Amino acid sequence: MVSLDNQVMIAFTTDGTINAKGFRISFTLAGAVTIPTTTTTTNELAACGFNAVATSTSQPITSPNYPNSYPSNADCTWAITASDGMRVQLNLIRLSTERNYDYLTISSDGTQLARISGTYLNRIYTSIGNTLTLRFTSDRSVTRSGFNATFVEVHPTTTPETTTAELTTQASSCGFNAVATSTSQPITSPNYPNNYPNNADCTWTITASDGMRVQLSLIRFSTEKNYDYLTISSDRTRLARNSGTYSNRIYTSIGNTLTLRFTSDRSVTRSGFNATFVEYMPVITTASSCGFNAVATSTSQPITSPNYPRNYPNNADCTWTITASDGMRVQLNLIRFSTERSFDYLTISSDGTQLARNSGIYSNRKYTSIGNTLTIRFNSDSSATRSGFNATFVGH
Repeated sequence: MVSLDNQVMIAFTTDGTINAKGFRISFTLAGAVTIPTTTTTTNELAACGFNAVATSTSQPITSPNYPNSYPSNADCTWAITASDGMRVQLNLIRLSTERNYDYLTISSDGTQLARISGTYLNRIYTSIGNTLTLRFTSDRSVTRSGFNATFVEVHPTTTPETTTAELTTQASSCGFNAVATSTSQPITSPNYPNNYPNNADCTWTITASDGMRVQLSLIRFSTEKNYDYLTISSDRTRLARNSGTYSNRIYTSIGNTLTLRFTSDRSVTRSGFNATFVEYMPVITTASSCGFNAVATSTSQPITSPNYPRNYPNNADCTWTITASDGMRVQLNLIRFSTERSFDYLTISSDGTQLARNSGIYSNRKYTSIGNTLTIRFNSDSSATRSGFNATFVGH
């Protein structure tokens, strides 16, 4: 018998009846014996879960069978631990699962950092404490390639873009450059929630991974109207120039970079702004596709019937679901509409209530959701077709 640490415990019991001679043991002090440590090997990478120790050397982790399809009914858990005072950083290189059915859930210290499904690239997650847990589940039907990732031990101060403690002091500074990740990060005007200074001129540049977007959630905004401004731009396009009082507005970059510039004059000041930013995967659709799910932001986005401005097809049945942030509404601006009257319809509804059922020829009509979701359904029959509809939607 060899102890795994510096102690050996022996338990001996009798049943209270006949006593034999018992046993005799001897023990000696031996040198350390090399015990295999729990590390990931090439064969373990695609295993259905393991416990591992994060070190300063990046280590791989994948779903079972990767890059081949993962099995149905999978339920795998990986627990990764760093040294005391350190963090585990996961770099999710690629994820592809059956959307809304097969999930990778990432958590730390009892907090869920992400529950993702579908297709993602290049996302980074950092543990809250020194442990990160991944759980991968699949249902009994369609499977995909799963995920490919690496993990590494990092010091909290080496990743300021994902460290809450570091950002507490950085968020309210007069401008910085930052990397957007899947973890929401704060950004505020100088001195927030106290008043910003006179003659401020601050610029923040936020960059996401290639192919991703930066989404800014402007939670609260208060400046001297018509004198102190927050200008938001992306790819040389101005998305907004805010002044006065606002709350709960969302802006999404056109490319993978978002720039904020805050300016104040030499007189009256207010509390300024409080916001968060996060990396966001754009909905890969075209405006004229037959339905999609989309997020409404403060930037107007297009939506049209299939093939617009050419005629839509016969027997179309398309549904678009558009969602805004909590407390926000979706506004649809129906610019032009032309269908076969009494046969081909555009039905607009929200929270189980039908707002409109259009057929024929219309222009410049606006509809606003009751809650934060608007559903649009387009149907055509098997006969005559027209150009359909051209519209935009926005969150407000």
